[in-house]
Amino acid sequence: MRVANSLVNQSVRSNELPTLNAPAVSRVTSVSGGVTQKASYSTDDAAKQILRGGYRHYDRNGDGKIELSFTLGEQFSTQQKVSIRQALQAWQDVANIVFKEGSTDSDGSITINADPNTSGGRAQLPNRYYGDVAATIGTQGAAESPNNGDYFLLAAIHEVGHALGLGHPGDYGKTVLSYADAVYKQDTRAHNVMSYWDANNQPEHDFKHLQPSVPLKDDIAAIQKLYGANPDTRNTDTVYGFNSTTGRDHLSLKSANDTAIFSVWDGGGNDTLDFSGFSQDQIINLHAESYSSVGGLKGNVSIAKGVVLENAIGGSGDDDIYGNDVGNRLRGGGGADRLIGGGGADVFVYDRASDSTLSRPDEILDFTSGTDKIDLCGLLKNAPTKHFNVVKQFTGRPGEIVLSHDPRSGNASLSLDLTGQGKADFFIKSVGRIQASDIVTGGEPAPGATKLKPTPKPGLNPDDTVYGFNANTGDSSTSLHAGSGAPSFLVEDTGGNDTLDFSGFKQDQRIDLRHNASSSVGGLRNNVAIAKGVMVENAVGGSGRDRIVGNAVSNVITGGGGGDELWGVGGKNTFKYDKVTESSVYDPDRIMDFASGEDTIDLTALAAELGTPLRLVDAYTGRIGDTVVKHDRHSGRSIVGIDLLGRRQSDFLIKSARLIRPQDVLGLTSRQH
Repeated sequence: MRVANSLVNQSVRSNELPTLNAPAVSRVTSVSGGVTQKASYSTDDAAKQILRGGYRHYDRNGDGKIELSFTLGEQFSTQQKVSIRQALQAWQDVANIVFKEGSTDSDGSITINADPNTSGGRAQLPNRYYGDVAATIGTQGAAESPNNGDYFLLAAIHEVGHALGLGHPGDYGKTVLSYADAVYKQDTRAHNVMSYWDANNQPEHDFKHLQPSVPLKDDIAAIQKLYGANPDTRNTDTVYGFNSTTGRDHLSLKSANDTAIFSVWDGGGNDTLDFSGFSQDQIINLHAESYSSVGGLKGNVSIAKGVVLENAIGGSGDDDIYGNDVGNRLRGGGGADRLIGGGGADVFVYDRASDSTLSRPDEILDFTSGTDKIDLCGLLKNAPTKHFNVVKQFTGRPGEIVLSHDPRSGNASLSLDLTGQGKADFFIKSVGRIQASDIVTGGEPAPGATKLKPTPKPGLNPDDTVYGFNANTGDSSTSLHAGSGAPSFLVEDTGGNDTLDFSGFKQDQRIDLRHNASSSVGGLRNNVAIAKGVMVENAVGGSGRDRIVGNAVSNVITGGGGGDELWGVGGKNTFKYDKVTESSVYDPDRIMDFASGEDTIDLTALAAELGTPLRLVDAYTGRIGDTVVKHDRHSGRSIVGIDLLGRRQSDFLIKSARLIRPQDVLGLTSRQH
């Protein structure tokens, strides 16, 4: 069978090989010397561009997951094989796929061989008819033990991307012969490893011709559109960079000479970007889909869409550090740093007096008294005095702190005399007043390190317990009502059928039902936890865009308003909808791991609220209540849509990354043709 494939040639077989050419440097400038203007693509648009060929692997054995076997040719050196396995692992970390070396019971296979005659590579693209694909990776000029930044590692991650179904961002060799012909600005290796064009084609990026070795921001979005995200990857507290806890070489830094070119995908927890080992001036940005410039490179570390990182640590240079909308802990380190906390209750942490001096002070550009904190615990631990006092002016006693504020300009400062010489040994400038109550000196818990107190045994119903809104615990610390702030508690309930209900909050939340996991609700991070060995069965989200993760038992998951991301994980799960506003066509819920025949979608309460039967139809007829359940065999995705207004279109919509059958949906009447 022959199919059109704009990624390779005008008309080729679907399993023919797209080619990665040997390294080339391409930079395009206009007559005036500036970079040629191109369209700018969002992360989602770039992902769609990479996926426009429609290639992917399928669940051929019907076990509800994509498992691929792989074999490596003997021509590779031992360390080259290790690098290729790391490339496969990097794709598995970000997507809901599993690789097994030499497996025979799988949904497809990837055979990877060496080509000593090139430094590039080739790979076949999978589709419904071809699940077994081959790839070659060039070893010409490659080191026997490749290092991060080497071209061999780029070739490996690029060709595995093809073998999984990803195409090039442009029609290379056809209409796109250089970056000058690229369709959009982000068609470079700063944004995706599927590109042919160096990062430095964009002035905001410069990798000094080093290469990425892991999926980047747009690659992650693309592969997750195909197979779903992997929520289990690094879903506890994780450090990226120096002092890394990732267990991945490409996300870890051990010396100032190491190369940092990566994009962060993270499943949850309280997480940190640590670039403390670098001496260059850096820009560190905690916003999702943003770029940081660290270690002497430019725009070289990004954060994938949907990822929330809480903390950042700078180096000894003059760093700019940007927080995000949650509570962040920001450490500038040495140098004259500029810190912006952003939204949330932020903590600015200082470990040494040299972190901010009178001659080279840090500047906190958005300090909010009563919300933000300045943590001096580390600094004071090694100070010559343990007694500190806020005074109007220095008197020559060690430990004196002077706080100044100009109400006209809003500028403020904190000065600390550690030695009793009547002058500041430590000095911070601030936009926004700093008060004595904003300073953490030890003993009191700082925001971002929330202390979780155990809950008492349930009082009203010791078996089935609701925590949060609509609580029946009989305890104020676990009971919420209109106007309540974010809670902080630990669930230690070992019996009954229990529920976490955070329906009254408007913020985007993460609710995790797995034991020993933390949830981030009501605007705080990791402020509700489930003890080890404890099972909570049900979750109710609020009106924001929540991410709810179930556990190994059967769960009832109610996303509430907003476009939620829902994971059942294990068991026979029910995704429950009570109101027609809980999943709109403009902001639909996404069920990521629906298991047809096991899981159900419960529309019973929604139908009662609507007051009209939900009639299962093949196509909308113009009647209110018409409901369609559609499955796309090519993409593997499904939808459930309801016409609420009789306009022959979906007003209520649920999307699923996997098959949904009509019999999986509760609350429908018989099919109407």
